[in-house]
Amino acid sequence: MGSRPSEDELLEQRRKDFFADYVQPMVHEAREIDVPITEAIVRVIQLHSTDQEN
Repeated sequence: MGSRPSEDELLEQRRKDFFADYVQPMVHEAREIDVPITEAIVRVIQLHSTDQEN
């Protein structure tokens, strides 16, 4: 039996999954529909800032 992954290892895997499952597809779709990546990034920052206010 192997040892269980540490919390740090689990978090690192979750971060890798986040980029693979959400960020990469978003970048691909932005390219497909000619959305400048800077516009997508600005929108993400705006949403993040709005979420922090609530």
